[in-house]
Amino acid sequence: MNNFPFLFQLNIPFPSQKEAQFVLKTIEVDEELAKSVKRIIQQKESNLIFELTSNSIKDLRTTIQSLINSILLTLRTLHSFEILI
Repeated sequence: MNNFPFLFQLNIPFPSQKEAQFVLKTIEVDEELAKSVKRIIQQKESNLIFELTSNSIKDLRTTIQSLINSILLTLRTLHSFEILI
């Protein structure tokens, strides 16, 4: 039996490679709080591709919510300071 039966995949297109890279560098430094969740993040051109696996649907759902909140906060911050235009 697979140790991580729950899988979430997400592809987020960004307007530019630079914006995708800023978001990637910001969120990749954080470790997952739930040890039951494994995370893979890749950048392909201006897309970020996320793959999260877990043996706990509750931990996976919490991690997804946290990941999306971190992405949104990063983008708001970058745009507030007009770092990316």
